Amino acid sequence: MTYYLISGGLGMLSGLILFFLAIHHLKVRSEFDEKNIHKKIQNVKFAIVWMLVTMMMFLVVAYCERGKIDGSLYTYWQLIRITIFAMLAIDVSAIDILIRRIPNAVLLGMLLLEAINIGFESWLGQDVIMLVAKALIGAIVAYVIFTLPSIFHLNIGAGDIKYSVVIGFVLSYRNFFEAMAVMAVANLLFYIYLRVFGKGHLKTAAPMGPFLSAGVVTALLAPIF
Repeated sequence: MTYYLISGGLGMLSGLILFFLAIHHLKVRSEFDEKNIHKKIQNVKFAIVWMLVTMMMFLVVAYCERGKIDGSLYTYWQLIRITIFAMLAIDVSAIDILIRRIPNAVLLGMLLLEAINIGFESWLGQDVIMLVAKALIGAIVAYVIFTLPSIFHLNIGAGDIKYSVVIGFVLSYRNFFEAMAVMAVANLLFYIYLRVFGKGHLKTAAPMGPFLSAGVVTALLAPIF
């Protein structure tokens, strides 16, 4: 119980930090914030929502990773790594929903986090060249997959392409496909919701960031490979 109480408490604190970070990102991208959303969300209600969402994410990560913790430094690091990545994914999703933009600073943070992970795993004895090669191949595969639609005049936003490349780098190419499968299912459920409740159709524009985030977090928590 203490484990989950600590996780939930840290989640709420992190949510508050993410709330102010999101406001900062919105101010930085003020040219896209035509409705002054950064001012509208600066109230207790939105802060509480941010805190609750992040708390739930922390509890999910804690639940999924608890059975993997064997007392080694590596397993504790992986818990920290996935938790931080989930936090950053929440921030990316929120900004994308609010102003349809993905913050580059957060993507750089994700890359830095994975660079630290590669360094840590190499320190534990993994082949650093192989680790870097897998990450780069994953990034290349992601870039190719997300730029192919442009051949058929189906343009994907530059931010979504960059986010997918980061995800490919983090997951390597094998688990990247798992993330994409989750993203596709989440996207399908969203469009079913639109049709059932008469809120849109297949051509209705929707931010891709939340679906990409759902995919990468799922693949980190329950990797197939």
